[in-house]
Amino acid sequence: MSLKNLIRNALHIRRERALAPAGPMPQIGSSIVRDKLRIRLKYPLSKEQWNWFTANGWRTVDMRNNRRQYISVPDNILLDLLDLLELEGPERAVLHARLIKQDSAAHNSVAAAQPGAAGKVTTG
Repeated sequence: MSLKNLIRNALHIRRERALAPAGPMPQIGSSIVRDKLRIRLKYPLSKEQWNWFTANGWRTVDMRNNRRQYISVPDNILLDLLDLLELEGPERAVLHARLIKQDSAAHNSVAAAQPGAAGKVTTG
């Protein structure tokens, strides 16, 4: 860590980034992210599904210039989530809560969301 970063940390100059405004509905092949999780969309989203994702903090990101590291959400979890989005109920909230669990490492939260399905760490 550089001296500049140490000074900024000591003086509490750093601030968390604000949540970006929700953009247009993403196309197939684009990525949506929330914290350190990334979903690569391989299936079309309905407007209602996209509204639910944006209400829960998911945003589209241009991955070409993004150097952050994300954990890819496995397809089977995405399919489960999309299926549950069609329903109204606690199952959707439970799966989403397991997916974004903050108290453990991001890698462990993806693995906990679906037993035996560990996420893969990728860069932007």
